[in-house]
Amino acid sequence: MVLEVTNTNNVKVYTVSGSSLTRKLPDWLVKRKRRELQKDVEWTRRIELIQDFGFPEASLRLKVTPDGQFCMATGVYKPQIRVFDFANVAMKFDRHTDAENVNFCVLSDDWTKSVHLQNDRSIEFHNEGQMHFRTRIPRFGRDLAYHSSSCDVLVGGASSEVFRVNIDQGRFMTPLQTQSEGVNVVRVSQAHELFAFGTQDGTVEFWDPR
Repeated sequence: MVLEVTNTNNVKVYTVSGSSLTRKLPDWLVKRKRRELQKDVEWTRRIELIQDFGFPEASLRLKVTPDGQFCMATGVYKPQIRVFDFANVAMKFDRHTDAENVNFCVLSDDWTKSVHLQNDRSIEFHNEGQMHFRTRIPRFGRDLAYHSSSCDVLVGGASSEVFRVNIDQGRFMTPLQTQSEGVNVVRVSQAHELFAFGTQDGTVEFWDPR
C-alpha cells in the first residue's frame, strides 16, 4: 500500500486509508458544497479512523449509545471504560475501574448514565464525571438488562433468582424466582416489554412484568 504524502512547511502529512477517501470537511465549507459532496462517490465511500480505538490488552464489551453519536466500551488491562466520539473520530475519555466488566447498559440517550456489572459481584452506576454509586449482589452475575418503564435493573447469574435493583427508589426489589439454577442471559423486549431469561439448562423463560 502506497500512502499519499503532502509536505507543507517541512511537515509531512500521511493519508493512511486511501489516496482521496479521507478528505476532511472544513468547518467553513458552505451548505451548498456539502450537498454537492453527497453526490461525490469518493466522499461517500471515505473511511475515517477513530483514534485510540482499542485497549492495551483486550476489549470486553462494546455498545453504541441510543443517539448513535458515541461508542462505549470496556476492556483490560487495567480494567477500564472508554467512550469514543464518532463526530470527532476520537476517544472522549477513559476511566479505570476496580474490577473487570461482565456487561453494561447505557441508561441515557448518550453516554452520561450507565450501569456496569463487574466480576466481583458489584454493580456500578456511572455518570459523566465519576462512578456515582456501587452495590453488591448475593451471587456472581452473568448478564444484566434495564427495564425503563419500572426503572429496574435486572441481573441474572449463578442463582435461580434474577435480582432487581430499582434506581428510582434506590433499593433492591423482590427477586424473580426462575426454575433453573442459573441464568446466563437477560433481555427485555422493546416491543412488548417481556423479560426473557436464558438459563443454564438450555431453556428460555418469559416473564410479564405487569
